[in-house]
Amino acid sequence: MRGLLGAGKAGGVCFDDGDLFGSIYDDGGLGVAVTACDGWRVLKANQACLDMLGYGREELLKFPMANIVPSGGDFSVPTERRVRRKDGTERWLKVFAATLRGGDGKPVARVNLLEDVTAKKQAEVARGQELKGKDDLLRATHRRMRGDMLAIAGLLKLKGRDLADAAAVRAFANIERRVLGLAAVHEKLHRSEDLVAVDAHDFFSSLMEHLAQSHLVESQRVDWMVDARGVTLPVDYAMLCASVVSELAANAFMHAFPDFRPGLVETSLRSDGDGYMSLVVKDNGIGLPEDVAWRDGGAAGLQLATLIAEQQLNGKMEIDSSNGSEFKITFPFGGA
Repeated sequence: MRGLLGAGKAGGVCFDDGDLFGSIYDDGGLGVAVTACDGWRVLKANQACLDMLGYGREELLKFPMANIVPSGGDFSVPTERRVRRKDGTERWLKVFAATLRGGDGKPVARVNLLEDVTAKKQAEVARGQELKGKDDLLRATHRRMRGDMLAIAGLLKLKGRDLADAAAVRAFANIERRVLGLAAVHEKLHRSEDLVAVDAHDFFSSLMEHLAQSHLVESQRVDWMVDARGVTLPVDYAMLCASVVSELAANAFMHAFPDFRPGLVETSLRSDGDGYMSLVVKDNGIGLPEDVAWRDGGAAGLQLATLIAEQQLNGKMEIDSSNGSEFKITFPFGGA
């Protein structure tokens, strides 16, 4: 912008529009206002600037430009400001301001470049309202699902009281616990700030706490631990992983520590790199019996966890019973 400023006869500022800046000033879509260094007095403005602000050229000489660009310093980073036009309507302008200095290094004027971004702002507001509407719908859905699950669990409890067969009573109780686990997941999602993705560590910690409270008696000394810090999961992945963890961790709480022996149930989730995640549920209990046909319906919970892992997460489940039980599910994951 060297050609923009020159010295006038009285030591004032004169303008030369015959350079690159001049082409922006005359032909560009940006508003241009040159102001005194105090940011108040307008020295020169192009037609685009007049149109944005709704003032005539002479009127603009009295317009408080300092309300758009505060005085002091060089605003090298574009800043969005809401501006009231002469007719009372409001526009959003993106403002870039720079101080021009003379040959002696002293500031002589300020150039303000203005871009009307009102349409973009209005689109952002509309998008925000649309997303809020979707969030409200999702929250309502999770709330209804939780209510439905609690109602089903209540019916199962009532029906179980009428059963005489001990095996049937246990089966109903197991189903009731699974349903209550799903209700807890929907409750967590309903209260989540973000309905698109969840913090995996917080999400699984809440789930494990619920499972421990549901399946352990007061005298049992079984702890639980979650290691998933820094991992974010989309809600659909979180629901599937929660279903797997619910089955495997519940099985550990109920069967891995007989005779009130102490123990630990751990859940971890981490990236293996190359687009894969590993979900691990393990315990230091007695391990799986050798005759458990977990792929052939011998253990309903393990079979369900396997089906979810392999058919819905498109992953692979590996089991290690050399030191307690460890279930490792590796599945493709593109990120939250």
